[in-house]
Amino acid sequence: MRFGGSLIRTMASLDSFFRRARHPLRLATVLAALAIVIPRMELAFGLQRTLGHMFLIALIILIGWTMILLISHFTDRAIRRHCLDDKST
Repeated sequence: MRFGGSLIRTMASLDSFFRRARHPLRLATVLAALAIVIPRMELAFGLQRTLGHMFLIALIILIGWTMILLISHFTDRAIRRHCLDDKST
């Protein structure tokens, strides 16, 4: 019985995480597509270099955004677990 409750909490936690990560996942998809397409395009060196720099900046933003979401997610999860533990004692 306890296993089922644990599984439900885990699924709810994953659902919460993916709801929060919806926008960063969209950005990651766009960046992955650009990483595949831009090197195969015949662009001037200066333009390709500029796009490469913009790609790296967007990647850094994506990593930071993802870290903020993960910290927020795990903080909320720990707070919920603590509140549930307090109510059961």
